[in-house]
Amino acid sequence: MIILQPGATGNASVLTNGTSALVLVSTAGEQFADVLNIVNQVTAAWNVSLQVYGSSNIARLSSAIVSFDDGTLSNQIVINNGYIAQSQGQPYTLPAGAGSMIDISLDNLLANTTGTSYLYVCLLTVPTCSSPFNVLQITFQVT
Repeated sequence: MIILQPGATGNASVLTNGTSALVLVSTAGEQFADVLNIVNQVTAAWNVSLQVYGSSNIARLSSAIVSFDDGTLSNQIVINNGYIAQSQGQPYTLPAGAGSMIDISLDNLLANTTGTSYLYVCLLTVPTCSSPFNVLQITFQVT
């Protein structure tokens, strides 16, 4: 089983037994490393990826990148000039072992105007042994 946990930056609230999260960030051109953690709670490895399933007021964002970060970034979602240029990332293998984890980071976050934007994302988790998959929900709120 995979759960979500708040990252070190303190920008995330995890809800409903670790199966959904709200990440709050402001557009200051900053990099928000480790906003959320994906944590493996079993001994099996998992393939994980992020996929956008909805958005609101994204046109105000000139750039944003949502990535998995284990020391090397794996871009999952990319926003360029108000458009979602990449809506789903390549699968990443979360290693086997209870406690294994990967960070989610937000980079190059810039907006053209004031307001609030929402990015609704699914974390798709599939055990590497091909048993049924899980979907966890993450909402990014950008002010």
